[in-house]
This record gives sequence, structure tokens and C-alpha cells, in this order.
Amino acid sequence: MLAVAEEGRGMHLDVLAIDSPLAALAMRSVLEYWGIQVHTFFIGKTEQIVDLLSDPIPRSPWIILECHGIPQGIALPDLAPDLEARQPYHGAITPSDLQAFVHLPSATVINTGCSLGTSEFARVFLGGGAHAYIGAQQDPEGSAALLYVLRLFYGLHCHHLPLEVAHEQARQQVPETMMFELFLRPDDVMNPRE
Repeated sequence: MLAVAEEGRGMHLDVLAIDSPLAALAMRSVLEYWGIQVHTFFIGKTEQIVDLLSDPIPRSPWIILECHGIPQGIALPDLAPDLEARQPYHGAITPSDLQAFVHLPSATVINTGCSLGTSEFARVFLGGGAHAYIGAQQDPEGSAALLYVLRLFYGLHCHHLPLEVAHEQARQQVPETMMFELFLRPDDVMNPRE
């Protein structure tokens, strides 16, 4: 089981608010109330996502992608046409797009976007070095995604539970939180939660 080891510094995490600022602010407020250091990045351009998810030295061991999912992948913010033309990706970031740049050694990635808890997304993040990937396999209502994340970190930080146990408790709240799946990379083999 993955244990939460944040010796000497306390828990800290990054929230990438990709066109979803209110949920990110609500999340940050509660997590900081619990004593977790939260770095929130309000994403305006696609290149910011590339920079944050490909950093050779990850900023935090926990990455929350507070976003919207569409059939193509992670929905990107609408930009002015002249700015949009200079971005590396348009409309959405797909698993194949992510594969070109994701580098998150030993991080745990939590993706709140609808239907982004797929084996394709998990494979890309785990292949990019992440230790675990969590995402919804269907389309939970936005408040349920927020509830899942808060309950997950309540278990991890406030009760020092291993990731698998905190995840299972977070899933058990309402039917929509049951949509969240945990993918792990033990010995470089991806295993979805059984």
C-alpha cells in the first residue's frame, strides 16, 4: 500500500485549475484549513499545462487536475484567436498529446474531469513516472468530484491513511463518487482497483 510520507514538510500539492476556478478555490480553502500547503495554478494557456506537467523536478508529489472532460480529452479554455493560434494544443489535450510531454516522477495525479478515468489516461501518466492516477470513469456532477477530492485528502492528511484506503473511503460517499478509479504502478505494471 502507498503510505503518505511527507516527513518534515507537511503535505503539499499542486492544483491546476483548467477552466474551473471556483472548484479549485473551494478545494484550496478546505485543504489549507487542514494545514495542507496548496499551490494553485490558474491555467490560461495550453503551454502552461505543458510546462507544469513536464517539469524535470516536480513541484509537488500530489497533482490535482481540476478540469472538464470531453470525449476528446481534457477540455482547454477558449482563447482569443491570435493567442489560440500560438498554443501547442487546441480544444482538448488527448492521451496521445500528453504522452509527448508528461514527466511526473513518483507523483499521484488526481483528475476531476468527466470520463477521464480511463486506462489510456492512466497509462500515459503512469508511463510518465506517476506512481498513481485517479480519475472518474463516467460523468460525475461537479460537486461530487469536489466531494471525492476533499474526502480523499481528509483520509490521507487528517487520518494518515494509505492511498488505497483513503480512496476507497472517498468513493463510498454517494453514487457519483463511486465513479472514481485508482490506477497504481507497482513494479511498472498498471493495475486498476479491483
